[in-house]
Amino acid sequence: MEPATILLFLAVLACPIAMGYMSWKMNREMGSKHGPSHGSDMPASALDHRLNALRTRREAVEAEIAELTSVLELERRRERLKETGELAIDEASLATARLDE
Repeated sequence: MEPATILLFLAVLACPIAMGYMSWKMNREMGSKHGPSHGSDMPASALDHRLNALRTRREAVEAEIAELTSVLELERRRERLKETGELAIDEASLATARLDE
């Protein structure tokens, strides 16, 4: 094998090997300094605060889900009434009732 071929072969391999080494080294360093926190190093008061915040957020989301479910059900009813023609009768009677007031 010629020296130029060997040098080219080493140059082609040097880039992926160096990138792999740098990636491995960075992951190792980042993992030791900033690993995922599972709460074990947090004080109990901070965990309580976080838990209460999550419960509050969950309650708000559940309330929003209930509201949207009600709205969706009303919209479905409205569409069914529209299809059967009953909605036109109801809207006419509402308009008449408003005029009577």
